[in-house]
Amino acid sequence: MMDNDILNVTAARHVRDHVLWLRFSDGAEGHVDLADHLQGQVFEPLKSVTFFAQVILDPETRTVAWPNGADIAPEYLHGLLQPHEPARFKRRRLRGKAMKRPANQLAICINDVGYTVSLDVGRIYRVLTDARAAKDGLVRVVDESGEDYLFDRERFVYVSIPAADKRRILAALRRRENGPEVDAARTALAERGPKISWKQLKTDLGL
Repeated sequence: MMDNDILNVTAARHVRDHVLWLRFSDGAEGHVDLADHLQGQVFEPLKSVTFFAQVILDPETRTVAWPNGADIAPEYLHGLLQPHEPARFKRRRLRGKAMKRPANQLAICINDVGYTVSLDVGRIYRVLTDARAAKDGLVRVVDESGEDYLFDRERFVYVSIPAADKRRILAALRRRENGPEVDAARTALAERGPKISWKQLKTDLGL
């Protein structure tokens, strides 16, 4: 078999807990949750999120690996992959800086069915402008990995944010992404759904 026919991991990043964002040599990419797949002595240290986050991409084995020598076959990881985007839009990417400018909106997830690894109900996502996606009923959001992906618009409710305060607001959200205040706010946001306002959002997040 030729080298370009062998499945490899070409990019990897720790997202949260035991979730990795991966890209494969066949072009597939998305999240993999390994929380229930760390059996065996060599994987015992990986149950610590701090150690798990030390994941690297091994240039020799061309898959993810950890400092204790643990690694996981690309084929196994590929089988656990949860893609971000609807299949028919999988290969669409934005081209040009003008198209990737942040919108004056935040998206709050209210439906993670089918995407429970990639989305969290109540989590706040930054929105990028994508006119083509909007025509197809999709929205482009930035997740915790810093990558942007397409999802159905109905999975979110939206809050407009003042343009003058946008930079400060987004910086504050990134700093507080995993804090206890945000965990509590997510519950409130998910319960309010479409009724959420900018004023309520600021109060919930203490901004």
